[in-house]
Amino acid sequence: MTNGTTQPIPREGLLVLIVEDEFLIAFDMQMMLEEAGHSVMGPVGTVTEALRLLEDHRPDAATLDLNLRGQRVVPVAQRLQSLSIPFVLASAYMTRDYDDGGVFHDAENIGKPIQKRRLLEALQRVTGTA
Repeated sequence: MTNGTTQPIPREGLLVLIVEDEFLIAFDMQMMLEEAGHSVMGPVGTVTEALRLLEDHRPDAATLDLNLRGQRVVPVAQRLQSLSIPFVLASAYMTRDYDDGGVFHDAENIGKPIQKRRLLEALQRVTGTA
């Protein structure tokens, strides 16, 4: 990721893509991650925006809401999987209702409301960081 120049944006911790259509929830997650020393891509609230970001940027991990105003997040999960980018789900929905092709088979769903500790621990597990 760059800041409009050829210089990369300095960051510590993980770079996490947030895909969430509810502004307050997305903002809350962003604050939780940044307070823990991580950087955030987005947040974005649509499949199209998420896929567009993934064309040019590679996060270390992602958090995905299953239902983005009636649109399933499956294409984003499939793209992340194809890029070997781990993700966790942050959804009040059950994966069995959304899992097209088994892309969510092993995905952890931290549920809603988002709890900071649960979010950070899930990201540690999927990225293998301490």
